[in-house]
Amino acid sequence: MASANKTQPKIKILLLGKVGAGKSATGNSLSGRVHFDSSNCLTNETISVSKHSEKDVDGYTLVIYDTQGLMDSDLTELTSAEEMMENMRKLIRSSEEISVFLLVYNIAAKFSQEDQKCVSILETTFGKEDFYKRCIIVITKGDHLDEDFKKWLYKQEKHFEQLINKCNGRAVLMCNKISCKEKYEETRQTLIAEILKLNKSSMASYNLQVFMKYEKDRLGFLLDLEMEKSGLKERYEKEIKDIQTQASCTQTYTTREKIMQEIAVLRNNIKIKDNGTGKLKVYLDRLDALERNLPSVRPPDPVYVTQNVRKKDEESTCRVL
Repeated sequence: MASANKTQPKIKILLLGKVGAGKSATGNSLSGRVHFDSSNCLTNETISVSKHSEKDVDGYTLVIYDTQGLMDSDLTELTSAEEMMENMRKLIRSSEEISVFLLVYNIAAKFSQEDQKCVSILETTFGKEDFYKRCIIVITKGDHLDEDFKKWLYKQEKHFEQLINKCNGRAVLMCNKISCKEKYEETRQTLIAEILKLNKSSMASYNLQVFMKYEKDRLGFLLDLEMEKSGLKERYEKEIKDIQTQASCTQTYTTREKIMQEIAVLRNNIKIKDNGTGKLKVYLDRLDALERNLPSVRPPDPVYVTQNVRKKDEESTCRVL
């Protein structure tokens, strides 16, 4: 293999997919040698982001990044999304740019509801538009397919078909089995050609500036998952209802001040949790309305208060005597 030429432009490739999809094996096929460990495909042993470079192809240097499998059986959807977003944040903030996303699927696995959740995580992590215009779908285990690939694609269920359409029809069959030499080399060259073609479309790489456009979306997505899991909505509903109950009773100046303080504390907690996403705005609006509708209560007359205090002091003195 020719040594990497530092003057050649780099095509940076990010492998994405679930555990066992064949990401590591696809990375090995692209690099032309075994670098990523794909021996235990049913366990998630890939570190957060594993880098291998470099493979010279047609005047370009391919730089390949493997990632942890999404939706590990040991992880919740929330944890899986948090890890993916944090790992990509670290990668892209380290001045790395991504030229092409390879979203990898195993041909033997049915496109499930879990796969749809993975797609949602990826769309939110990278931003739908910027993700799909740089994405190629890679179908592994191509040696298991006995029919025409296009016919096989045509027969897939609608969500998978929609996914391919979002990628402008970019779907490639991949055989990572070196023992099937002819099919291995044919599919490998097809994938490389598709990568080069997409890279030559005069599209800028996915960089930190693009990534940060979607920070608010990522925070909102994670908040939705957290609220679904933790019962946060129910808690806020109860706390607001409790304040409303207090507000409906006859109020003194002291009780009104207490209610105002409770509103302020809850509002602050909700703002912190919302983190600028706007997901919890409905609760903030309800607190604002509740505060506006509190009846005005005149504070006690300072003279009356002073007299009351003196009277109590005198009574206390008399008891002591």
